[in-house]
Amino acid sequence: MKKKYLIAGLIGLVTVTGALAYLQYKKIMDYVISVKSAAIRELSATSIIIDLYLSYQNKSSLGFEIVSQTYNIYLNNMYVTKATNFNAVKIAPNSTSDLPLRIKLNPTEALKNVGGFVGILKLVGDMNNIMLKVESKLKVKIFGIPFNIPYTYENTIANLKAGKY
Repeated sequence: MKKKYLIAGLIGLVTVTGALAYLQYKKIMDYVISVKSAAIRELSATSIIIDLYLSYQNKSSLGFEIVSQTYNIYLNNMYVTKATNFNAVKIAPNSTSDLPLRIKLNPTEALKNVGGFVGILKLVGDMNNIMLKVESKLKVKIFGIPFNIPYTYENTIANLKAGKY
């Protein structure tokens, strides 16, 4: 008889623990990433380096570590470049944390990716309607368990200039 109660209690404990873990997972996945600031570090014919600072709003009561970040950057759905960060970043619970990201860009390759000079002229000719799209994948560790968090950010360049992130 006591064995039945022990098994029922263990099943209940596992169920409650699983439900609480799932609720925290849902809160972690309900995050917001926004652009905080950017600074051009290098600008030459062969290299453009931009330091981008993002804000990550964690709505979960769990802190975790972002092990790596990968971002594919598009302008008007034309692939421009890929940015990565393999430096671990600690994310505090129930707060907003900064995510630093250095973008290294070869202007020649980026120019080729957006359709050469004709593509650039089209983009420059319609500056207010240039759509920036960033597809990101964040590799995260919580309690030593790794998983990926996908995120897609889309906005027009005009909105970014106006501070509408």
